[in-house]
Amino acid sequence: MATALQSLNAHAKQRLDRHKTAGMPRGEKLELYRRFLKTEEHRIKLYHRTGASGMRVTKRRADLLDVLLGHLYLDAVDAAEGGSPEITLAAIGGYGRGRLNPCSDVDLLFLHPLGAAGLPKVASEFVESMLYMLYDCGFKVGHAVRSTKETIKEANGDDRTKSSIIESRLLFGDEGLYNELVSEFNKHCIKGYEREYLKTRLEDIRLRHEKWHGT
Repeated sequence: MATALQSLNAHAKQRLDRHKTAGMPRGEKLELYRRFLKTEEHRIKLYHRTGASGMRVTKRRADLLDVLLGHLYLDAVDAAEGGSPEITLAAIGGYGRGRLNPCSDVDLLFLHPLGAAGLPKVASEFVESMLYMLYDCGFKVGHAVRSTKETIKEANGDDRTKSSIIESRLLFGDEGLYNELVSEFNKHCIKGYEREYLKTRLEDIRLRHEKWHGT
């Protein structure tokens, strides 16, 4: 798997060289990203056809998106006007586990110290620029913009949100802010609530299986 990731990074370095793309108009850059994705998705399809398991395929798709998001994040940083956007990006849900099925939503958490209510213009534009590029590349995106406090409140009000945060991982940004989220989340959402949470999740899983006839 390490060799596959090294190969992917080498392809990205060659085809998405930031020294060449830094001054590109958005339309040209979008076309470049689409071609890159098409080529790498084809490589993954061939990998699957040669016998690779579903788990390995979903890992490669997650790695591919990690690489793309790295470029989109830096693009958004470069374009930010009026100071640092202070946005920390985390993968949540299935993507947070490092697995991404074909046609699955890409679930992202944009973490900001002030949260959605107090989001500065530079941070709002940063988030929009990343999301629009992802949409234009053909991805379905589930996202939230929150502070640590807002994330804790939302997680304690919705068990599916709580599950998605349990499976989160840092992608880019302030490691300290992300670690603060993890610490506060464990303190206020997990410790002491384990039995209640698992009981609710098991019932949710049972209902989902019932709804879709056990598939």
